Amino acid sequence: MKIRFLFLSLILVLAVGCSAFFNLDEAEHERFDDKAPAPPMPADSTTSLEKNEELRDRSASDSPSESSSEFLLEEPMLLDAVDADGYTGSDEASVELAIVEGEFAESDAIGFGGIAGGAAVNQQVTTLKAGEIDDNAEWDDYLLYRRESLESFEQLVNDVDVTGRQIITVTDTQGLPILGATVSVFSDDTLISKTQTYANGQTLYLPYARPDNLRSGNTIITIKKDGISSTIDMSLVRMAGPNWEFGLDMQPSRDTVKLDVVFLLDATGSMSDEIAQLQDNILSISQQIDDMGDVDVRYGLVHYRDREDDYISRVFDFTPDVKSFQRELNKVRADGGGDTPESLNAGLHDALQTVEWRGDDTIKLVFLVADAPPHLDYPDDYDYADEMLYAGEHGIKVHPIASSGLDSVGEYIFRQIGQTTMGRFIFLTYSDGVSGSTGDDRTDLEAGEEDYTVDFLDGLVVRLIEDEINAFKGVIEQ
Repeated sequence: MKIRFLFLSLILVLAVGCSAFFNLDEAEHERFDDKAPAPPMPADSTTSLEKNEELRDRSASDSPSESSSEFLLEEPMLLDAVDADGYTGSDEASVELAIVEGEFAESDAIGFGGIAGGAAVNQQVTTLKAGEIDDNAEWDDYLLYRRESLESFEQLVNDVDVTGRQIITVTDTQGLPILGATVSVFSDDTLISKTQTYANGQTLYLPYARPDNLRSGNTIITIKKDGISSTIDMSLVRMAGPNWEFGLDMQPSRDTVKLDVVFLLDATGSMSDEIAQLQDNILSISQQIDDMGDVDVRYGLVHYRDREDDYISRVFDFTPDVKSFQRELNKVRADGGGDTPESLNAGLHDALQTVEWRGDDTIKLVFLVADAPPHLDYPDDYDYADEMLYAGEHGIKVHPIASSGLDSVGEYIFRQIGQTTMGRFIFLTYSDGVSGSTGDDRTDLEAGEEDYTVDFLDGLVVRLIEDEINAFKGVIEQ
């Protein structure tokens, strides 16, 4: 009996020992095996989508206390999903992109430029290049282009007579340009023109732009800025491009640069490449603006489609928070359109008159990115010709950027807008004329046959902004 008891006890001890040994071995494997599967999520756990929405809300509520450079290095950025056609959409699941050592790293199944549905694809946005023409600098060539174009399609555009253009420059006591000076031109006692100077101190007087203002009599120019004024009696003659310089007895502060920038986007179906390019580069552009010194910059966004689409025009007013602007920009989806012309008139009106621009001590820029002219056949519509004259009257400079597919009528209208606001006409360039390919040519535009400079689109945008800032600061180009 005693022997049987000892034998059973031994068996029990061995069984317990073996069980403990194998349990310990299994636990050690689970602890150190990197390939062990993760435990299943509880049925009520937070989904990836809900986490991203939580991050979006938390990011949106943060105050913009850090510079864009600090955001770029330290914080994650929320971008919207990209569908299989490459369009960004605000209704898809948002995607968190963590910036690791200066590059975007995907988290979750969908990434910026990836394919929805779980296939992570590192799709790169094609880097776009662009040519640039300053029609006010090449005035004789522009007048020839204008005359020949009007002979072909005068009924397809709203022409503004810019012949007899006068460039008026206003400077301070040191000979430096004055931003935001009001230049009023009278014929005797009748006001016939009122404009504001840009950062380089220049503005245009277009004596024949508004036929109702034509008068015969003595021409009087009055220049005002911050309560200081100067009046000059003179007769401006009808000729192409004389330059007049006037001084004001003042020395404005140039310590802080105020800069308002609006991106005006055609958001119809053919614009996906250009929208993606801007979405991909806006943080880089903002960082380079920050690097220019003490610049108080705000960003605004207007995107438009056409009547019968989901919307005609949408406005995101100015914000100094580039993260907020980035999120809004990433919601823009290329869709709609159909016929060639779009509701550019409505979009341009909103970009110039609906957003809240700051005062006359602010550099005001609009970058119009589009591939189609405006509808001129809509009833109860705005008129791009009136809008561009309004821009000159309020010191807003417009740089039109012609995307692929812009026809000759669109080119003429875009160059009108650029010339009358003293902006540049910019056009995307391609390799061998193939849309979407990076190159230095644009054979389908008249401007492509002229002399022009070429740069990467984001670099060109930054350089044009830098030119304005340097002009305001009185930096003389070498």
